[in-house]
Amino acid sequence: MRKTIFRAYGFVSILFMFLFLYGLLNLRLTVQRKESLTGCVEITDYSHTVVQDYEAPVGEKTILMFCLQDVHADYDTLYFMTEHQNVRVYLDGKEIYRMERAPGLVLPKSPGIVYNEVVFQDVDNGKNVRIDVEPIYKGVNPLPELLFGNGYEIIKRILFSNLPILILCASVILIGVFQIIVALAGRNQEERVAIAVSHSLFTIVIGFWKVLESSFIALFASKAPILTILPFIVLMFLPLMMKKLIYDILNTYESTAWKVPNVVTLAGIILIILLQFFGVADFRETIFISEGCMVITILCCIVGVGVYAKEEGFDKDAKTALAVTLLGLIWMSLDAYTYLGTTGVTNFPMSMLLILIFLLILIYNRLRESKKGMEVGMQALQYKKLAYHDALTGFFNRAAYSDFLGGKEYDPKKCILVAFDLNNLKKCNDELGHDKGDLYIKESAKIIMDCFGDRGRCFRLGGDEFGAILMDDTMEGCAKRAKRMRARVDEFNRNSRDIHMGIACGYAIYDPAEDADVHATIRRADKMMYEEKFRMKQQQSND
Repeated sequence: MRKTIFRAYGFVSILFMFLFLYGLLNLRLTVQRKESLTGCVEITDYSHTVVQDYEAPVGEKTILMFCLQDVHADYDTLYFMTEHQNVRVYLDGKEIYRMERAPGLVLPKSPGIVYNEVVFQDVDNGKNVRIDVEPIYKGVNPLPELLFGNGYEIIKRILFSNLPILILCASVILIGVFQIIVALAGRNQEERVAIAVSHSLFTIVIGFWKVLESSFIALFASKAPILTILPFIVLMFLPLMMKKLIYDILNTYESTAWKVPNVVTLAGIILIILLQFFGVADFRETIFISEGCMVITILCCIVGVGVYAKEEGFDKDAKTALAVTLLGLIWMSLDAYTYLGTTGVTNFPMSMLLILIFLLILIYNRLRESKKGMEVGMQALQYKKLAYHDALTGFFNRAAYSDFLGGKEYDPKKCILVAFDLNNLKKCNDELGHDKGDLYIKESAKIIMDCFGDRGRCFRLGGDEFGAILMDDTMEGCAKRAKRMRARVDEFNRNSRDIHMGIACGYAIYDPAEDADVHATIRRADKMMYEEKFRMKQQQSND
């Protein structure tokens, strides 16, 4: 199992590196292809003016104007992405398109980050197009990129520009899914399956979060406004996920440092929802609350790591937790800049690179935990083996014998109980020494296993006492095995210079007419064995 897990993680790591390099390569190819796409062009020959409009959300709007040219079949679509802006499109003064906030009390004031699609006809050649853009928030870029041409080619261009970030996000999601599969598949050896699954789910959530932030999703946002809200919802719960991640890495006890993020984040979530519900502030306008909760969480995690290091020492768990916390701090700073310094769109995979580093640390920690779990599991198996096995012969011991007779595998109607006793073992120990006595025991055990082990289990019940339980055999078959055993004993004695082996054997199967329970069956097998033991001693004294 251990080798399988490490090979699987190695395979995923290689796949991950391949996808990462492929993503970077496509980023470069995208730049080269941008100029050569013939199915669409970027409209740059337009005029734009900023005018005061007291009815607009921020008191002003931007007007873009250009003359429509070269419209023909399959080359008639205008795409442009707006970021938290209301849009109206006019053709020769007539409104033909509008994009505003979707109705609904709890939806944001902004329509979000949306690709606007306007389709023209051949008869529209030479007409003037006017686009009114009203920013919902201050600081939003008022000049969108205008792409005109074949709709399919434009979508392909948008996809190519987002390909690196989408590949990286897909890699993160797939690795998270793979971690869940590995954790669940190894649940018998993995004592912290719930923690492993929660870490993997955290990875998957981050991957989907960054997918939702990509401009490619803006193609679908007009039809599914919820897509514009989901990244903010994930951001609200991110401090709790971060806290749980660090807490699980340290596997520490509950303290005030770990309780504070729970209370602060819950209060922040309630405040954000109330502000949104009553129209006081939009999700994007309250992002500083989520970022503040994240800062408090990171500070609490640093304190928690410090307390752990003071109590347990600055071990590997503490170093891993600190590294993840510092990466979270850097990541949060970049994310704050993405939302507050720009418009909240992720096209360049810088934040994803941090996430991938973050993910590699988690995988390393998961491997370390799996290794610990496997070592503990192997140790437990070793202890279990010692508890149920005889160290000298490797046979099951008396405890295993009792458990088997009381377990579901034992069927008294189909199982034959065999009893063995080694003659003169004490005499061998006294006259030849315990080394020879041990050799006598091991050689006898080998013969018993060869003759009876293929149809059941063999046990060493005491110093010179052995037993076997035959399954799906007959009394006639057992008699033949006993005869074969005696032949093997005679062969050993002919070749042995000092040890004289003697194995007495008796066997019985449950008989409801004679046996009240399994112990009665054992007594009948013992009786037969002792009778043979007596005959063997008489024969030896006569010789």
